[in-house]
Amino acid sequence: MKLLNLFALTSMLVGFDVVMPNANAQSGPIPELDQCRYQCSQRCVRTARRLRRQAREILDLCVGNPGPGPGPGPTPNPYPPAPTPGYGYVQVHKSDSCNGSLVATIGPETRCNQFSNSGSDAWAISIDGQCKDISDISLGKACRMFKNYSPYAAKVYKSDSCGSSLIAIMGPETSCNEFDNYGSDAWAIEINGQCTDISDTSVRKACNRFKHTGPTIFKSDSCSGAALMRLPQYKQPGFCDSISNSGSDAWAVRVQGKCYDISDTSPRRACKMFSVNPRRAVKVYKSDRCSSSLVAMFDAETNCSEFSSSGSDAWAVEVNGQCQDISDMSVRDACRRFGGY
Repeated sequence: MKLLNLFALTSMLVGFDVVMPNANAQSGPIPELDQCRYQCSQRCVRTARRLRRQAREILDLCVGNPGPGPGPGPTPNPYPPAPTPGYGYVQVHKSDSCNGSLVATIGPETRCNQFSNSGSDAWAISIDGQCKDISDISLGKACRMFKNYSPYAAKVYKSDSCGSSLIAIMGPETSCNEFDNYGSDAWAIEINGQCTDISDTSVRKACNRFKHTGPTIFKSDSCSGAALMRLPQYKQPGFCDSISNSGSDAWAVRVQGKCYDISDTSPRRACKMFSVNPRRAVKVYKSDRCSSSLVAMFDAETNCSEFSSSGSDAWAVEVNGQCQDISDMSVRDACRRFGGY
């Protein structure tokens, strides 16, 4: 009976199909939800592969494959086929138009050392049905440059208009040391479909500045150019303290596609004021109608002591899209009263 139950269980495991989430399955995507689905899908794939291999080995031992000796020998236990390319996967082509000549499929779990670093078999990549022509490079380099794709990752271009010359894709899990730290091939970044010109820099430096998925800080009151960095949207102790506290290069912040002019401040100060997940954050305004003058954002993970206890810059708060006029108070007091700790 135990053998039959084991056979039934392993049969189900062998027949288990991995279905990758579809990024286009819903309208109005929620970044943190999609990122969670994406990360969970990767764990699901790894777990499914391991269970399927173990299941096949159990079946080989229990049913019809006794091993060496009289009778048929053991059959090979191949790894299960790779999941169907989809959400979070990149197809690499040896064709500038992505028509045929598929040479590899890569994703966050791909081991890039399995590909050659010589030759130039990677001519273009396909992402969610869109073909992107790239400089002809080796499969190994293409893997390192593009494996960390997600819909909310930053795309880096050697083009001020993001019209061509895609050179890298980076997200929170990207190891920036994989990228070159010389030259100035990073000219612009594309985030959530919006192209922003940046000061020409190396790909590694661009990675360190823009790989996160939170609000973007600009040295421009209209967020029209001069993007400085993209902030984390989850608590990262010590991150803001690693940023320059001199000058006043932070002039505006873009949150969920909307640009807010802010009081000019240092990048470190801006990081501490706005490094939070905007969809769950309480927004604080120096405006009774929440129409302008965004001064800070916070949530339950925010350390309110990071905010100033002087002055009365908090005039209103926005919670779940609703603006509430409050008694004028300091930003620290507003944080402690309406959501932080």
